[in-house]
Amino acid sequence: MRRRLGKLELSYEYTTRLMSFARRRQTTQLREAEQALRELEGLVAEIRTDRAKWEGVVSTNVVREGYYLGRDLESFREHVEKLRAAALEKQSLMVLDEGWRFRLDPDDVGVEREWFAPGLDDCDWEPIAVGRSWEDQGYEGYDGFAWYRMRFDLKPEWIDRGAVLSFGAVDGEAWIYLDGAQIAHHEGWDTPFTAPLSSVEPGERVLAVRVWDGSKQGGIWKPVTVAIPSE
Repeated sequence: MRRRLGKLELSYEYTTRLMSFARRRQTTQLREAEQALRELEGLVAEIRTDRAKWEGVVSTNVVREGYYLGRDLESFREHVEKLRAAALEKQSLMVLDEGWRFRLDPDDVGVEREWFAPGLDDCDWEPIAVGRSWEDQGYEGYDGFAWYRMRFDLKPEWIDRGAVLSFGAVDGEAWIYLDGAQIAHHEGWDTPFTAPLSSVEPGERVLAVRVWDGSKQGGIWKPVTVAIPSE
């Protein structure tokens, strides 16, 4: 009897948490959506890792990737990512879509040779566009390290307003350097992220991005901007 009551209580908890998510799944408010995502991720993680607790309450199939709640989680992650990107786009100050140079680094020598250094002569590097994978630009089948470099003018009023570098997505791992100093690191092929500019001096700055991709498409495949983050 005690075990049955425990399962009933757990069923009520599951329903309550699921309904809490359902009420917010269509929200267009970023903070509310991020909170709902954290709660749903927590619920799915619990069910996946503690089968003894949830046995008899939730089927394993419910949280499998591509099925039921697992599918809802992936779909809602995409929704939140779009809200994040939209929030930054609304506050975009400059789109960094021109002047990028590119070089493959199959032997991973770029850090040792300081390819991030502002004084590096990158004239022999190839031009490349961001917002598209490197496979779509003549580097089919390449997996490994590669580097991007470009220069842009950082205005003092942007720093005063708390501007950041905003990356729509980099597939798959990225190290961000500005004027030779690493200012950010990110893992996750399809998630937006930012790099701070608060300690950077205004003027012409040199941005370098080291990218690692282990399979399929790679590179800076979504836009890069200077933006004011939403509060």
